Amino acid sequence: MSVFKNDRLIRLLNYLPVDRIPVWMMRQAG
Repeated sequence: MSVFKNDRLIRLLNYLPVDRIPVWMMRQAG
């Protein structure tokens, strides 16, 4: 399940610019 979640996160990171990533996303990823 974590692999699927990571794939979803990677797709979102590729879709959005790095400087536009919200802080809450960085906290969850970290």
